[in-house]
Amino acid sequence: SKGDRRSVNALSINPKLLSAHMSASTICDIIAALGPEAIAWCADIPACFRRQNINERLLPLFVYAEVDADGVVHWFLDLANPFGWATSEWGWQCLLALIMWKLRAEGLEDTLSYVDNFFDFSLPAVASSRKAKLLAVFTAADIKLHDVYEGQQFPGLGWLWDIRQMTMT
Repeated sequence: SKGDRRSVNALSINPKLLSAHMSASTICDIIAALGPEAIAWCADIPACFRRQNINERLLPLFVYAEVDADGVVHWFLDLANPFGWATSEWGWQCLLALIMWKLRAEGLEDTLSYVDNFFDFSLPAVASSRKAKLLAVFTAADIKLHDVYEGQQFPGLGWLWDIRQMTMT
């Protein structure tokens, strides 16, 4: 809908947040530096955009009408930020910055994020203490996680990773 004047994105401001995004090569570099004994901890925050309420003043932009098979019109009001709305992304980036700040304050300065996915890599000697710190941060913020993986094999950024084999497929 970018550039479409009929889209709610055309009515949204862009605060032009400065952010850096990791990539698969970032994970490759970290695994290569740690070696084949490294342990991964990965998790996803389900529906990160839907965790944000739409500003009350903007609710009229999110009224939808659906016509069922009998021709009856049903009206819906979306109360949470939808995927694809520009404001959903920058709102999430602001929340993500707070999460990342807290992770760094807890000594997890090399934990990575990609939108709502988190990746932490460590050697076995410190893996359990790092995991405890990660879980404490998310628990304190009342953030539920899913797709949690721990070990030497994990999916991430569209790849299947095997640390021991040092492969990504």
